[in-house]
Amino acid sequence: MLPDKSIGCHRTFGAPKVRTCHDMVVKHGCQLWAHLEGVNKNTGEKVMKYACLDAMAHTMQLEIASVVREAAGEVSEHRQENRAQAAQAAQNAAALNDNLIRMHQQNAQLAVAQVRALTAIDNDERSARLIEHQN
Repeated sequence: MLPDKSIGCHRTFGAPKVRTCHDMVVKHGCQLWAHLEGVNKNTGEKVMKYACLDAMAHTMQLEIASVVREAAGEVSEHRQENRAQAAQAAQNAAALNDNLIRMHQQNAQLAVAQVRALTAIDNDERSARLIEHQN
């Protein structure tokens, strides 16, 4: 689809000869005339049209801003989820550390008890040998 022949190209208004958009597209291959597709945010209708990108710049800027806001909202949601998961992981790590400390203390107490038991057995055996030796 080509532009209307009666619409002048805004980029040639200061030139000695003002050209129409139609001439700029057909004769000069204007790169600003493009096929645009999307969805009208207000109506939800699918949009497919040819238009000058300069004329659509404001609409495209609004669309970009909308997409950026949506993305920022999603990033914020993920950040909050990650913070909650990090807090839970920190709690789990602290609980694991407490359990490891408690197990270490219990192992140390068992080791002390074993040493005392072995010492008592050694003392009893020495005492028995001394008594045998004296008799």
